Amino acid sequence: MEMERGTHVIVSKENIVSDLISIYNDRTILQKKIACTIEGEDALGDGVLREVYSLFWEAFLTDCDGYSEHPIPILPNLTQEDYKSIGRIITHQFLLCGTFPVKVSQACMQQSLFGKVADECKINSFLRLLPPRERDILSRALAGDVPFPTEEVIDLLEDYNVRQLPNGGNIKSIVLFVATSEFITKPFLCLSSMREGMGHLWDNVTSDEIASLYDKCVPTAARIIERLTLSAEDAREAKIYRWLQRYLKGSVSEILTKFLRFCTATDVLLPDHNIAVCTEVMAPTAIRPKSYTCFRKLILPRNYHSFSQMRNNLNFYLREPGNWDLNDL
Repeated sequence: MEMERGTHVIVSKENIVSDLISIYNDRTILQKKIACTIEGEDALGDGVLREVYSLFWEAFLTDCDGYSEHPIPILPNLTQEDYKSIGRIITHQFLLCGTFPVKVSQACMQQSLFGKVADECKINSFLRLLPPRERDILSRALAGDVPFPTEEVIDLLEDYNVRQLPNGGNIKSIVLFVATSEFITKPFLCLSSMREGMGHLWDNVTSDEIASLYDKCVPTAARIIERLTLSAEDAREAKIYRWLQRYLKGSVSEILTKFLRFCTATDVLLPDHNIAVCTEVMAPTAIRPKSYTCFRKLILPRNYHSFSQMRNNLNFYLREPGNWDLNDL
């Protein structure tokens, strides 16, 4: 898709959802390149644009149920025209940044794009709504584990108006019913409006290609580690890199996502983009990770004295994106 010359926009973190939807009410915006400035930030560059899209999806999905994936929320203050704008956001961020909002449940996206969803996709998307322990319980129930965990399954399905007593014979049909309601029936009009806004770019895309996109772009420890570019110059640096990999292998999904966003300004893993890692000595009172998101570069303190110090320090900074500096230089 050929684009016109650039357009500069200014958004605020506090009103990112309404700001971006307002910008994308312009039906011609998909033909334009845009550059973003975030109010109160001095940073410039491609990383800022990626951060704006990340901020949008984080805020848009924040109150929506879900752990690894979230259904499209039906918000009373948004019109169907606004959901068309959200569709334009999906397309434009893919065109400009190569990223796709994999936090949105794949079942919702498949329904929006193709008007149908395979049963396996519905079940997997519902499992990804659940935190790890509940996901494991329901996965084992679906796999036919004996004895059937009746009480645990009743507890995790309690908020979905299930009126049948779950057992090994009906659990799959119950989960399919719930998943269809959450991902298709409830947000049906919103998903249809999103598809209209997404435009013709996706007309020839297949269901398998969308599934592959989710498979490759959702961050996992192994995938992130594979993308790290490490070149240790001495034993001290080699130890820091080993601790980093150990940290990532032991981190939950939330921290992995924030680590990726801290380094690249997006929580979507791009298979063809690496993250360069280096170290530097920092003042004892200023030990913290730094990043240059425009260049996908992570700088770690060379003077971490233990793995525990690194883990605690990284957790402290990664858990609060509001404290991050945007260093797109």
